[in-house]
Amino acid sequence: MEINKLFIFFLLSLLFLQTPSCEADLIQDTCKEVSSKDPNINYNFCITALQSDPRSTTADLAGLGTISIQLTMAVVNKTGAHAQQLIKSGTFDSYDRQCLDVCLELYYDATSTLTDSLKALEEKSYDDANIWVSSVMDVSGTCEDSFKEREGHGSPLTEENDYLFQLSAIVLAIINQLA
Repeated sequence: MEINKLFIFFLLSLLFLQTPSCEADLIQDTCKEVSSKDPNINYNFCITALQSDPRSTTADLAGLGTISIQLTMAVVNKTGAHAQQLIKSGTFDSYDRQCLDVCLELYYDATSTLTDSLKALEEKSYDDANIWVSSVMDVSGTCEDSFKEREGHGSPLTEENDYLFQLSAIVLAIINQLA
C-alpha cells in the first residue's frame, strides 16, 4: 500500500514539475500562431511581453488574455504619464502640446476601455472585448497621426505607441483564439 502512495506522489510530482514547461510551450505556441497570422505582431516581442509577467508560467490561454490586457493597461498608463510629463516640461510649442493633449485624452479613455475589456474577457463576452480592444489599438495610430498633420513634426511617443499597438494586436489574437 505504501508503494502505491509513493508512486502516486511521484506521478503527481512529475506532473507539477512539467506544468511550467507546458505553459512555456503555450506562450511559445500562442506567440507563434498569433505572429504568423498578424504581421503587426513580432514573435520575440510577444514572448518577451507575456513572459514578463510571472503568472504567465502557469496561465492557460484565457489567463494569457488577462495578462496581455493588463500589460496593455500598464503601457497605456505609462504612456499617459509620459505625455503629461512632456506637457509639463514646457519644451514643446503650442502645436505639439495640443497633440500631446489629444494623446493624453485618448490614453485616459483607453484605460476605462481596457477595464471594460478585461471584464468582458472574464465574462467570455469575446465580441465586446474584441470591439473595445480594437478601439484601444486605434489610440496609438490616432496619437501618431495628430503629430503628422503638421509637416516636420514627429511624435515623442512613437515607441510607446508601437508597444501599445503590438500589445493590442496580441490581445485581439488571443481573444480570437478563445472565441
